[in-house]
Amino acid sequence: MDAGQKQTIMKMAGKYATHAMWSIADGEDLIPLLAYQDHGNQQRLERLVMDVEMAWKHYEERLPQLASDGLGAVFIFNVIVTLEAGETEALSVTIRFPCEACQVIQLILPYRSASHKQGFRPEQLLVTGVQGCAREEMETLMDAFTEGMKSHSQGEAIWKVLFVSE
Repeated sequence: MDAGQKQTIMKMAGKYATHAMWSIADGEDLIPLLAYQDHGNQQRLERLVMDVEMAWKHYEERLPQLASDGLGAVFIFNVIVTLEAGETEALSVTIRFPCEACQVIQLILPYRSASHKQGFRPEQLLVTGVQGCAREEMETLMDAFTEGMKSHSQGEAIWKVLFVSE
């Protein structure tokens, strides 16, 4: 997989991560999402209307087909994480690139829930895992993720107004 294809997958990941953040900004529960690019270079999004464990199983079952077809995949779901400030909700974003050596980037997007007395607010994006990707390519890939975030018109407004850098 060349660098341009990886950047395309990262842009897609950023777009759908922002879509997920936009979806929960008003207090809705996130339905796990599976996004991928088909052979016609069209982005596809599956809303996995099931619990997270079943959605993860579905994602894992789809991976061999997506990988053999040369398609990257993005899986997004809600999770509770423990950070320095304590427990918080976050979006978990798993990005897989199709190639012989499994390449995966794992991100979390922590946020303060809409049910909090001060309302919804996204926090700083965190890279929590990288497998099979060279350190020197990560800056370019994360730039592509950010570009994808900006491509979602409604979601971008959330990030512009509410993004907090700790």
